[in-house]
Amino acid sequence: MTDNFFPHSRIGLAARTLPDDARPIFAAASSADKIAELESVFGCNLQPAVRAFFETHDSISALDVHCGYYIGGIDMIIRSLQRGDYAPNLNGTAVFPIGSDGGGNAFLMPVGEDGPIWKWSHETGGTTQIADSFKVFLERLADDFRMYAAGNASWTFMAG
Repeated sequence: MTDNFFPHSRIGLAARTLPDDARPIFAAASSADKIAELESVFGCNLQPAVRAFFETHDSISALDVHCGYYIGGIDMIIRSLQRGDYAPNLNGTAVFPIGSDGGGNAFLMPVGEDGPIWKWSHETGGTTQIADSFKVFLERLADDFRMYAAGNASWTFMAG
């Protein structure tokens, strides 16, 4: 984990509170070529917090936390966009899936800008805003890790 991007450090610390068999897998950084490929698909630069994420980790796989989380993964994002897994825009804003949960729901965010993160329900197609920015989303992910490790049954997890 890197200390130059606060949420990543916070996620790393929170991950260490989880039992060994539930600890997330933090993939190595995305290559500059992969980041450029994603920007080419979008037709614009990644917003700085998302770029910093990919420059640190291509993905975070936490499939054993609550009902599961998978964040990032440039190849998965590109495949998802090519397949048309999700609506390409919300209220006129172009979006992409920055992650998903183990229940088939997606976490969508605006293309090329920081903005709200929405949870898209695979059952209804409806969306709910869950964070004001990508940084807040990652901070909330760290909170979910900590609450899962603590066995907090009253916590409302983003996944599920």
